[in-house]
Amino acid sequence: MSDVIEELSLDVFGNKGFSQEPSSEENDWEVRSFPDKPFRANEDPEKSLVAHVLTSASGDMYLVAMDIAIQLGSDVKKRVLVEAQMAKGDKFLLSISAITPKNHNNDWVSSAQSALKKSMSKMVRVSRASDSYRVIESQRPCDKAIWSDLTLEEIVEKAFGDRLITDMDHPAIIELLSF
Repeated sequence: MSDVIEELSLDVFGNKGFSQEPSSEENDWEVRSFPDKPFRANEDPEKSLVAHVLTSASGDMYLVAMDIAIQLGSDVKKRVLVEAQMAKGDKFLLSISAITPKNHNNDWVSSAQSALKKSMSKMVRVSRASDSYRVIESQRPCDKAIWSDLTLEEIVEKAFGDRLITDMDHPAIIELLSF
């Protein structure tokens, strides 16, 4: 044990002062599946994308370029990504399974698609039942949705951040392939 005590720096633990102002909601975008609270999805086709997503062992979602997705095969999943918002206005990028030839008869996938369609016209809450999703439509009148002025590209960039895979040298791919 050293006789010299280094000066403690609290900067490595947090910020001095009272709680900080919340950051702008434009910077708080995240990619998520159905939330456990009421939400609605944007019906504008310009605010949705069918793409390939890789979910890491730690649960992080990565957007994968189509040519890389072809090489990875079943390790990536085809997902529908749609701008969505919670009842209180918090925005997020909803990610649900897209219909493919292999899963078109799957009750989870078809019920997710039905839930998405309902959420485009009403505030809904989606929960898991025994063999599919269950949709509960809100009975409360809700305000008209105020959607982001961001383009889909900007939303995707904010939601995924640096979790975009455009080549096979990406650390998430290397981790996936080093089993």
